Amino acid sequence: MKKSIVLFAIIVLLTGCQSQQLLEAPNITATPQANTPSSPEDKPAWSIYDPDPDHLWNRVFRQLYRRTTPDGAEYGSDELDPLLWFDTTYLLRGPSHRQAIQVLDEFLDSQAEDLIREPLKRAMFQRDLWAVFDWLASQAEPYPSQRQALETRLAHIIRRVALSKDEIASLPDNYTLEAEARTFPADVPADHPETAFLPSDLFLPDSAWVPMGREGGPIAMTHTEGFPFFGPL
Repeated sequence: MKKSIVLFAIIVLLTGCQSQQLLEAPNITATPQANTPSSPEDKPAWSIYDPDPDHLWNRVFRQLYRRTTPDGAEYGSDELDPLLWFDTTYLLRGPSHRQAIQVLDEFLDSQAEDLIREPLKRAMFQRDLWAVFDWLASQAEPYPSQRQALETRLAHIIRRVALSKDEIASLPDNYTLEAEARTFPADVPADHPETAFLPSDLFLPDSAWVPMGREGGPIAMTHTEGFPFFGPL
């Protein structure tokens, strides 16, 4: 009987410790997708810009967006934003930095901007690189020289893949396409006010939605000046 009581007490103690650890563990993931790792046997193809995963555009994206755990699981292939936080040193030191410099130099030296001419893919590629550039430029320390090395190369590629005015005009109207697809309800569901919705008349002259702003800039300056947005950069 005494052994059973002691065993029960140990189980309770261990369970309490585990619960406390779960409560105290920092949440380091940025999106729900990042919580679902890929197994070593089922790694993502990283075929974002071309069916060939070894296409140079895919390799650049993979180097900047992929994060790998010690057991080989990969994250980031389906992320909208790179898995880089304020205190992240990934891409700034060690093999990740050297490999990033290498693949960016290969892109520049081979004029790989000409490998893909589709305006939508070029616009998304520019956006993906710009997100990393903004993260690098958000602070000068640590590793200032490594930051500058990456920023310079990214800036050159961003400029090279920039679209002409005609190409920009040819891009699909993603708002209209999404509104017509009715992926989201057009109005806020009364019983679920937290549900995402997309008004179909948002930009119509007689819409009930009114744009808000102020002369000289956005109405909510702290949303663009504060971390992690850094609009003035």
